[in-house]
Amino acid sequence: VPNKEAAVQPPSPPAATSTPTPTAASEVDAPPTVVCQISPSAGTVRVRSGPGTAYTINSNLPGGQTSVDGQAAGSDGYTWWHLASGAGWVREDVVTENGDCNLLPLVE
Repeated sequence: VPNKEAAVQPPSPPAATSTPTPTAASEVDAPPTVVCQISPSAGTVRVRSGPGTAYTINSNLPGGQTSVDGQAAGSDGYTWWHLASGAGWVREDVVTENGDCNLLPLVE
């Protein structure tokens, strides 16, 4: 007479789960890239060493688009754009902005 006891089955392996891939902190915490370019509205636009007319004139803004990487509030009540090249600052009322310039970081 065969043994009619139920055979004991080993437990089933756990279901496979996916493990999330770690993301580098710089990918998660990096601020969004802001793109801003300016061009002279008309005439000569002076590039100054700081955000205000009391600062020395470094040069003139060339024609065409120039990249900007920051902004500051001048004592004259205008926003001053910092040129990404490091050449200096220009005042908002003498240039045409293209992009999200108002989202640029404040620069001291």
